[in-house]
Amino acid sequence: MKNPLLLALVALLLLLPSLATLRLYLDTPPLPLVVALASAALVGGAVLLLAQPGRATAALAAGFAWGALVAAFFASALNDLAMLWMTDWGGDERAAAVTPVLFAPAIEELAKASALWLLLLLRRPFRLSLGAACGALIGIGFAMTENVQYFLIAVIAGGTAGLGQAVYTRALLGGFNHALFSAWAAVGVAWAANARAPAWRRAGGVAVGLLVAIALHVLWNAIAARAISEILCNPASAGGPCRGAPSAFSLLVRAPLVELAFLAPAAAGLWWVARRLERGLRRSGTD
Repeated sequence: MKNPLLLALVALLLLLPSLATLRLYLDTPPLPLVVALASAALVGGAVLLLAQPGRATAALAAGFAWGALVAAFFASALNDLAMLWMTDWGGDERAAAVTPVLFAPAIEELAKASALWLLLLLRRPFRLSLGAACGALIGIGFAMTENVQYFLIAVIAGGTAGLGQAVYTRALLGGFNHALFSAWAAVGVAWAANARAPAWRRAGGVAVGLLVAIALHVLWNAIAARAISEILCNPASAGGPCRGAPSAFSLLVRAPLVELAFLAPAAAGLWWVARRLERGLRRSGTD
């Protein structure tokens, strides 16, 4: 990094939220913390096997750390502010309905993608496969910190059984979601970092990747996550209390099918777009 002012700014952005998030980790009991770390390690290993990004260990580790320590901190703080603003403007009910569906996806994807924008500011080109893997690891780190909090709440509310259900829904069914969202944003940034194109086209590529990430996140929160919640909770009425434990068919078939219906098209689209962008960069001699 050649610019000392930018270096100082990045160090400040990293230090304060990192210390706050590490305090959260230290204050968490061992069981939910270990489960969150183990699930992140499994998902991260799968991503690295699929993406095969090469030996850019430092970049991948930095991406994971940004998601876990920095992006999660800023997203949590901004989500709380958005909830307070919506509560003041429209009341508790409207805030609870609108904030997770509209505000949270945009806030969280912006917080995660900001690490990739730093690479653009530094004018550091990187391969699309590395960019996708780095973006995915940012999402995995982000999800890990979220899971630490969710798993702790699950243990307090439902003991070991509650933790098991939280692990199933968040780490198994939804374990790749944040990785997929961030990978879309990262592919747009990676293309912009390598393309021989006017600045407005490269900025457009970054914007499109981010908008796709936000749109997928909105669709997940608004449709798929709610469908899975209703399948597993089986309320008598929408938003009502759960009517007991879900059936084995709902748990092992219906809920995974909803996740697959969401995940498969988004992942296939990412693979197709990345392959086309890679071919275009090779033809232009920039990758």
